[in-house]
Amino acid sequence: MAKAPSVLVPKPPVSNSVAPNALPAKPKAQQRVIVTRPQAQAEAWCEHWRAQGVAALALPVLDIVPVTGEVEHQKIKAQILALDEHPILIFVSQNAVSHGWDWIDAYWPQFPVGVHCLAVGMKTQQALAERLAAHGHPMTQQIDAHSSMDSESLLDLPELQHVAGKKILIFRGCGGRTKLQDVLQARGAQAQHCELYQRCLPPQTAQQLADAQLNPEHDIVALFSGESLENFCQVVATPALPNWRQLKVVVPSQRVQQQAISLGFAHVHAAENATENAMAEAVAAWLK
Repeated sequence: MAKAPSVLVPKPPVSNSVAPNALPAKPKAQQRVIVTRPQAQAEAWCEHWRAQGVAALALPVLDIVPVTGEVEHQKIKAQILALDEHPILIFVSQNAVSHGWDWIDAYWPQFPVGVHCLAVGMKTQQALAERLAAHGHPMTQQIDAHSSMDSESLLDLPELQHVAGKKILIFRGCGGRTKLQDVLQARGAQAQHCELYQRCLPPQTAQQLADAQLNPEHDIVALFSGESLENFCQVVATPALPNWRQLKVVVPSQRVQQQAISLGFAHVHAAENATENAMAEAVAAWLK
């Protein structure tokens, strides 16, 4: 009988910053953290681990690129010009805030009155609050360090309970889960996606992975999303690493944990959420 996958869930994080005391006093010198975040974010996380005496390697498995097609641009433009018709805007990620507000700034020098903004997860909430403040608007959604950072938590907010007949625009990347739209439409809302960017596998990842010479005995792979997990699995599942299923992987939720198990990973550690602190604590649990 096959050995059951290991399923670990750490204690909830206390803040969104990477906690120095999340690490053991004497981490094992041979262990290494593989950081799969997009390049712009990966090196900072690597430096955190190196400062704690833990080897770290940046191995980005996601690139974030804006949509470029003329048809897609015209659709986004039409949605942005009609922004004042939407009493609720939802931003699903920091990338959604960044790309979405580039469009909003281009067409709305003054943010429309009466439009309420919501965001999934603490980092996205903070990024949204900064953009709103630049337009002289306060962030009405409470920034919650203990949020589970998923669509389900957002859908529990009072603002999204009675939305029948309301137009809601969801800023996000192309593809992915449609949970928010599906539930809001079931509640009677006219919910649409404003798809601003694409997530793709960087072309150099396969070669970087080969150069990294991953070793399941020493390496801990941090994967911040289900799509990162899928991309990583796409390049790691090769004859060159026949024991890839034995790699220790850290994921941001129990949903992604089940996804990792279904893909064949035997050792999966679920963080409390996708914040840097929660993921750091989950990685640290395997460094002890």
